[in-house]
Parts: sequence; C-alpha cells; structure tokens
Amino acid sequence: MLLAHGEKAHNKFYSDDAFSQMKGDNKKYLVVPDAVYIDLYDRVDIIPFDAIADFFQEYLK
Repeated sequence: MLLAHGEKAHNKFYSDDAFSQMKGDNKKYLVVPDAVYIDLYDRVDIIPFDAIADFFQEYLK
C-alpha cells in the first residue's frame, strides 16, 4: 500500500491513522513537504514521481 499526502493538508490525520493500522512490510507513506491536499492533483513540480515509481517497481513484480 502506498499513501501520499501533503504535509499541510487539513485531512492528513486520516492517512496517518490508516497507515498506522496497516500490517506488513510492503507499505510506504510519502509525505510531501509544505503541500496541501489539492497540490498533489496538479503540482507536478512537487509530486514525488520517482518515489512512486520506485515503490511500484519494488512491489509490482
């Protein structure tokens, strides 16, 4: 499971809670510094594409 959330998003606590309850070692939580919720829809300059690709390459074999 991969979660990505903006550090300053008003609803980040939902992802914090969900991630803390996930089992297993095939999980990652990407927190994008200074980003709010909507930034991860269209701010391609801050979306962590490399980290997302690395996660998929590791776990979608």
